[in-house]
Amino acid sequence: MDMVENLPDKNHTVLMDNFFASYNLFKILKDNLMYVVGTVNASRKNLPKLKDDKLILRGEYDWKISNTGIVIYKWKDNKCVYLLSSLHSPKDTGNVNRKSKDGTQKFVSCPNVLIDYHKNMNFVDNFDRLNSDYKLDRKSMKWYLRLIVHFVESAITNAFIIYKEIENMPKLSNKDFHRSIYNDILANKVISIENKFLLSTPKARPSVKSSKKLIVLENIRYKSSAHQPNQTHPT
Repeated sequence: MDMVENLPDKNHTVLMDNFFASYNLFKILKDNLMYVVGTVNASRKNLPKLKDDKLILRGEYDWKISNTGIVIYKWKDNKCVYLLSSLHSPKDTGNVNRKSKDGTQKFVSCPNVLIDYHKNMNFVDNFDRLNSDYKLDRKSMKWYLRLIVHFVESAITNAFIIYKEIENMPKLSNKDFHRSIYNDILANKVISIENKFLLSTPKARPSVKSSKKLIVLENIRYKSSAHQPNQTHPT
């Protein structure tokens, strides 16, 4: 309610995912002249039971409408999806493109509420998906470290989304984009570490400018490492 405090009585449409959605919230927002659309958890309070999953085929849906004009939908794709809407008519349908198990594409029937939800919530869902691909978060006793890491991850994901919108840029996957950032950040530090190592080794000093890799001296590689086999005389 805090996030929509400036919207009452203006006939705005608010979209949300199942973290927020509930029948009671939809009713309050509708009473304040705000239309609402969103996915919903089927276990939330005051929601009616719909057809069993086994009785619904792919592309079919069941629905019920309350006396306040709020509709709950149960649509089946690979699994069932629940949606709430105070905006759509339950009889309005459309088609979405879906991939079959054999890899072929085909159009599947669905209620219009699903099409509008994906159209308007796509950017939020896309961010969550990309942000979860390569999570850096680790458990820590210091809560602020997790918060800092979250903001870094979010910045990288937003940068990747913007990068894909720029014309004539090389195509990069999410993984490669992450790698390019890490390489750019770490490159100078890695080079400085290499130079310090080389400068501390008299034998390697002349090749500092031309070398880009760490050099391990032969007396370390072949004579001072514990894993090397001992040299023995033939019998």
